[in-house]
Amino acid sequence: VLPISDLLYLCLANWHWFVLSLFITLSIATLYILMTPPIYVSRASVLIKDDSNSRSNSNNAFTAFSDNLRSNAEEELKAMRSPAIMTEAIKRLDLDITYTIEGKFHNPVIYGTELPARVKLLDLGRNDDVHFIMNLQDDSTLCMWGFEKNGKNVDSFVRATNGETVESPIGRITANFTEYSHNNRNRNITVTRTNINKTIEQFYSHFSASFENNNTTIANLTLKDLSTQRGRAIIESMLEIYNEQWIADKNQ
Repeated sequence: VLPISDLLYLCLANWHWFVLSLFITLSIATLYILMTPPIYVSRASVLIKDDSNSRSNSNNAFTAFSDNLRSNAEEELKAMRSPAIMTEAIKRLDLDITYTIEGKFHNPVIYGTELPARVKLLDLGRNDDVHFIMNLQDDSTLCMWGFEKNGKNVDSFVRATNGETVESPIGRITANFTEYSHNNRNRNITVTRTNINKTIEQFYSHFSASFENNNTTIANLTLKDLSTQRGRAIIESMLEIYNEQWIADKNQ
């Protein structure tokens, strides 16, 4: 058996190997963290109220009212979690189209105030996957190239001005410059269109809605996403759609 003192001296004699191993391990861990896109969490809290006009001061009536309120709140929570609401939000926000920009370690998603231009892809089917590059030039021309549709590359170069609809290898494209068109000009932005079913599944799998606790009707909505602005926009749109449907149901 090797004595502890001899083992210690052996380690000290080879200290540089331990330092090198530690350096390599920390470098790999740091590189992994830098290359992994951050996930942001967007939250919203909603107080679900009962719309009944009747109230009673009796204990039995209050208990019955509380039970009914909780039951109604659970039904409303189910409605908020409905895939149909998420689907409508995705359609309204055109979330089947994702914009990313080249970064040092990973390509972050850009949305909202970070996006100089948006595109409308007018001739794609529900299940088509598309990929291309766009760049908004100083002369207010949107250049597009590197088109790929359902895994097939097409070598073509297309230009468009604000509001213009142009022909491309993937069908007609309408270019719409945003009010933040000064942001990320002259930078290559990757446009990826994912088929709608995959998009719905992706966002819905990162969404949750639950009560704050068993004694309240406050619902907490949470969405994990690669963009803080996009995450907030999705939750706001879902609440807007839910309210529209609730009002429509009340008016029937």
